[in-house]
Amino acid sequence: MGAAIGAFLFGWTLGFSGPAAQPMENSNDELTSPFVCTEWNTDDPDSENYALCKSSPQGDLFFSIVNLGCMIGAVLGGFLMDRFGRKSALFLASIPFCGGFLWQSLATVYWQLMTARILTGTAVGVVSCTVPVYIAEVAPPRLRGAMGCVNQLFITVGIFAVYAAGLAFEKSVNLEYEPEVEKGFARWTLISQVGAVVAGIYSIVTLVLLPESPKWLVTNDKLESARENLVKLRGESYDVSGEIDDQLNAAAIANSNNEKARLSDLLKPESRKQMFVGCSLMVLQQFTGINAVIFFSTDIFSDAGVEGSTGSVIVMGVQVVFTLIACLVVDKLGRKPLLYIASGGMFVSSLSMAAFYFLKDAGNEIDMLAIGSMIGYIVFFSLGMGAIPWLLMSEIFPANVRGIAGSFATGLNWTCSFIMTESFGTINNLLGPSWVFVAFAVELAVTFLFIWKFVPETKGKTLEEVEAFFV
Repeated sequence: MGAAIGAFLFGWTLGFSGPAAQPMENSNDELTSPFVCTEWNTDDPDSENYALCKSSPQGDLFFSIVNLGCMIGAVLGGFLMDRFGRKSALFLASIPFCGGFLWQSLATVYWQLMTARILTGTAVGVVSCTVPVYIAEVAPPRLRGAMGCVNQLFITVGIFAVYAAGLAFEKSVNLEYEPEVEKGFARWTLISQVGAVVAGIYSIVTLVLLPESPKWLVTNDKLESARENLVKLRGESYDVSGEIDDQLNAAAIANSNNEKARLSDLLKPESRKQMFVGCSLMVLQQFTGINAVIFFSTDIFSDAGVEGSTGSVIVMGVQVVFTLIACLVVDKLGRKPLLYIASGGMFVSSLSMAAFYFLKDAGNEIDMLAIGSMIGYIVFFSLGMGAIPWLLMSEIFPANVRGIAGSFATGLNWTCSFIMTESFGTINNLLGPSWVFVAFAVELAVTFLFIWKFVPETKGKTLEEVEAFFV
């Protein structure tokens, strides 16, 4: 659980834009906006967004630049966890988390905010590839699925918590653009400071309480430390000899050429299949349409009479509940059944979302169809496509390249996330939401077939048995 605090900070960082976007983009009698607003909502005085900033390129860049930091961190994370160990990589990630959030809360000029955001994004990139690997290596095979899904669970808890903090830290202020207009804004500086405090706690947990991965220690010829740590993890009554022997055999094969893993090793025959499966799942996950659903969720709830911020908390709460359910059943049902359920359910939800927008264009708006489809989308994503690709990434890569392979796959995931974030608005304007969701349905059908054809079942297998499957 200590390692998963990093996943919580991952969620806190990505979710920060939800409660912080409007307060940061609109100067008021409490705080001056650090961003330049280029367009204002002035059309409808009765609108919830009246007198608020409609377009701020500086704000958009600030919130999206985190993806650049995540890409940098993903590359850095592979090097850190292979060179210094999984525990050390997680501790080092706590430093830019803490420093970035603190600097973000105190920054007075734009470049400082941007630097701080990149720092927290870099930390996210490191933990996003290191936490799944660490959990997979320390978890017993019968619980590895549940413990691996804890990573995604803590990400969703982090997102939910930062949205809830936005409501808790909300304060009524008068807008500078329209002084007579009063709005409830979250105090984003306080949200940043809470992130810094959690990161400080995380640094202590990783440094003092977290044992190093026994598998990494065995791979680096630190056998006695590996035995001690495995006893700490499994308990005094557990005979670690068999597990240590399996890891020694795997390490002997992995280190047979006495060379450190290189990027070119990922294309060797013994790694190629795993890289194809792991990286494909990362790409397919980002193009499932979940970001589009969350993008539209505020408008859908608003049309149904639910306040935007409250609706966002509901969405994040649903993600937490069903990710928890996935954690509880993944070692009973297996990875592939959950992926089938997720991709199939999201396919149906995508088609029903498309139907809603086709009907809306025809003048027949059915709010409950939109809400049901949106909730269904999030439920099915949380059950499988959210957590399982990260879990499988940590399970299927060979031991000798696990760090660099995880780093590459994570970097690819963040690259796709950046592409999706930056291009979605343009694609939506070009095709319209109805055809966007038709396109997502096609992608989900491809995802279902890919899972059937290429993804192995890893339930109950040791990492060494999973590795042997691909040989």
